[in-house]
Amino acid sequence: GRRTALLSAVRGLGRPADVIGAYAQRFDRASDLFLAAMRRRLDEAGARLLRSAARFSPAALIRLHTDKNKDLVRQAERLDASVRRIVEKAAARSDAAAKLLQALSHQGVLERGFALIRAEDGSLLRRAGEAKAGARVALVFADGERGATIEDDDAPPKSAVKKETASRKGTPRQKSLFD
Repeated sequence: GRRTALLSAVRGLGRPADVIGAYAQRFDRASDLFLAAMRRRLDEAGARLLRSAARFSPAALIRLHTDKNKDLVRQAERLDASVRRIVEKAAARSDAAAKLLQALSHQGVLERGFALIRAEDGSLLRRAGEAKAGARVALVFADGERGATIEDDDAPPKSAVKKETASRKGTPRQKSLFD
């Protein structure tokens, strides 16, 4: 019994070579296709590598280095010229500002013969009424300062009194237009 049932079951399954034969054929075909595809990919990659290798030959690298060096020199020259222009413009603006400062400075007024009067506390006296008799002041000229004392309000300065010189004594006075 049992042996007969087992042999019958084994005959019903078929031979192992027959069962896996179709799968083995499909595997062999896929394996052949895979190997062919890998050979093609390898050949293509080799061709790309040869094309790329030509770009990295010593002569090509030297040429590339020379070209990049020339570009760098041109860029440096442009940068140098640009910096020079910027510095020249800044210098021109600085010169113009200095000239404007000189034109607006009180020093130019002092150079023309005027003077500033400073009180003892350093403040400017702008009006005659600000200068009290007997007050000490500083007269600021273009080339320095001198001390002075304010005299009586109504007295003219000593230098303002006209003195007749010896050469004018005895000479007749010229008539004015309205005499």
